Amino acid sequence: MTTVTEPPTHTLRWHVNRNPAHITRHAEPDCNWVHTWRVENFTEDQKLYGTAVHEAAHAVLLCAAGVPIHSITVRTMTDAAAASLPNGENTRGPYKVALYDLLTGLCAGERAEDRWLHQTNLWTPNRAWAIERHARNDRTMAYQAIQDTADLPLTYGQSSDWTDLAVIHDHTDQAIDRYWSNITDLADALITHRHLNAKQIVRIARIDNPAA
Repeated sequence: MTTVTEPPTHTLRWHVNRNPAHITRHAEPDCNWVHTWRVENFTEDQKLYGTAVHEAAHAVLLCAAGVPIHSITVRTMTDAAAASLPNGENTRGPYKVALYDLLTGLCAGERAEDRWLHQTNLWTPNRAWAIERHARNDRTMAYQAIQDTADLPLTYGQSSDWTDLAVIHDHTDQAIDRYWSNITDLADALITHRHLNAKQIVRIARIDNPAA
């Protein structure tokens, strides 16, 4: 597969999807797509590892922010579909932490998964878009945290303010750089065990976890 390179962040033009509630860095595929999994066109193993990287990044960066992570679970597409459950999830809280650190942890899943795609030469604009759509719950929580704490809107590539998602993504990418080996070690363990508790997260990822 030919490697596709993302444009520099400062040149991004964010896109309103057909459902205007979704605004993404990458354009919605120009096709009558039915399910984001079809857009990604991953094997079971590829999808499972992407999910593991996503959940591991959340866990590591949220723990770094002071958020207790009690457990992480990942599932194959087949198992998730059969049980009508998400591919990955973590249990967290309660917490009261610095807002910007929380935002970094919430955005860590999608940005780590995007980085993994680039490193494995699996990145395409359509797959990058699908990752964003899978992060809609994380983005909703980020939006709500900003609203509740600062009574400000979340914007999309419209300013250099800390409440802009492009700025938060840049900050998150820098944090992921620092913790990448912790994230990938935790992702590898998730592939093997599919479920990790708080103490296992601490041992494998070499991080502090208030839940442990």
